[in-house]
Amino acid sequence: MSEKAGGSGEAVATIRSRSGRVWNVLSWSGEVMVVAGEYDQFESRIRNAIAFGTVLVESTDPAFRRKWESIAAKVTQEAAITPDAC
Repeated sequence: MSEKAGGSGEAVATIRSRSGRVWNVLSWSGEVMVVAGEYDQFESRIRNAIAFGTVLVESTDPAFRRKWESIAAKVTQEAAITPDAC
């Protein structure tokens, strides 16, 4: 599954949700990452996380940082050209 995985449970990145909760990214492949918090672990699409306000705090993996920043730029661009559905 993982393009990159931290050795011995080591996180490749840390992300923070809009609510302030911190998650460790354990591995990733393409646009899917495996994240873990204090009590749970799950898969999440990077695009969805960004769209819901999650931010990259730090990354020990330059390739993951580039992927995150690339997707974040696309999400920002799409949001700028898509009118709000009110």
